[in-house]
Amino acid sequence: MGIPSVELVSPQDWDVLKKHNLVCAITSSHGFVKGWNHKEHHDYCRDSITKALEATGAAGFPNVITFSGMREKLSDTVSA
Repeated sequence: MGIPSVELVSPQDWDVLKKHNLVCAITSSHGFVKGWNHKEHHDYCRDSITKALEATGAAGFPNVITFSGMREKLSDTVSA
């Protein structure tokens, strides 16, 4: 097919990519719901992204994506 990579493939399927000489161009850390925009989620996000960075690096893949999180009840003027 001529594609060099696939995005957002779960770690349990990375061996399939490697078998076909593909990389996971972007791996995920945590989802959209809990994000950095809420201080109460910082520990969760830090843990998730640290694990994702370590696994992604060990697999030889280049990038990890993170998300700001769902707005929930944040106003335009409040700093999280």
